[in-house]
Amino acid sequence: MGEPNFHPLELFPVIIGTMSIALSLFVISQVFGIGILNLSAELLFLIVAVTYVISLSWSVFNYIIGRISWRNDFKNPARLSMMSFAAVIFYASGFFYIQYFGLNNSVAELLSTLFIIVWFFVFTLNLRLAYLIYNGQIRMSDITYLIIIPSIVLGAGIIITSVLLPYRFLSEGVNISFSLYMLSLIGFGISVIQFFLLSSISLFSNILNQSGIRKAGTTMIPLGAASIIILNLILFPTFNDLKILYFPERFSIDLSIGFWGFEIFVMVTGLLTAFKTIGGNHDISVWAYVFPVGISIFSDYLLFLFTGFAIFRVSIIAVSAVLFGMYSYSVYHTRKFLRSARLVAGKM
Repeated sequence: MGEPNFHPLELFPVIIGTMSIALSLFVISQVFGIGILNLSAELLFLIVAVTYVISLSWSVFNYIIGRISWRNDFKNPARLSMMSFAAVIFYASGFFYIQYFGLNNSVAELLSTLFIIVWFFVFTLNLRLAYLIYNGQIRMSDITYLIIIPSIVLGAGIIITSVLLPYRFLSEGVNISFSLYMLSLIGFGISVIQFFLLSSISLFSNILNQSGIRKAGTTMIPLGAASIIILNLILFPTFNDLKILYFPERFSIDLSIGFWGFEIFVMVTGLLTAFKTIGGNHDISVWAYVFPVGISIFSDYLLFLFTGFAIFRVSIIAVSAVLFGMYSYSVYHTRKFLRSARLVAGKM
């Protein structure tokens, strides 16, 4: 039985892109006190969460019945990257769930256990990807910024541990708190080093091969990496009360603002690339223009909360406008791509 033309994992970038819209609405509602946007974010989150569960179940079912091959996907860097999206959608879903429905001991235990399982799953994806790269099993022409997504996701666990670790139940459960803290910190360390190493490889590959505009959306992915670094730097000092380790607060804020400057740089680069390739043919990777911008909005939100600087308040609005523009851009090109694929299939 051959693989389907549309791989179930290809839904994940669309899901996380849509969840980024919900995140934007949530952040704007919190910063400017607009209740209707908070309600809209909650409704959109519920829709996306249901879609995520269906999509994840569909993907697992296709692997079980052999319609798609684990073996083939574990040799494909793009598929490994899309697998890791399942984890970051889980992190974001857990965060939204706690924000809208609260937290109790049972939910805290469940999310903590799932976090540990998901963390090791993403760690395995990173190991596999590193093995393929460093043993020469990936062609240079196949390397794009997509390969840094699993490392970004490994550092993204802070999204959910930031709301789990301060919880009273986990504070009483020293072993659970210690495990979540250490996994988050280790994931952050791996994520930062991998980002600098793999992004250098990706940039070099692009210079040599010029893979074309179909993968142009990947230009924006380093924005997501910078945003995840900012999230970790800002949130780790908030765990100092647990007395596990100590993270310097002021230095973290100062360093975060430095990475925020890199965010702006990468976002402008991505926007210029999107504008240049607007009339071209993009594949599903066009959604890489969307989700890094969503993470950037959240990092701007935290920078605003912890510094009170008005520039971050303005940035939230500006970046949200970019997010909605990139979302529309991706929807348009995805419809164009699917229409083209159907025409090709019809001629076969």
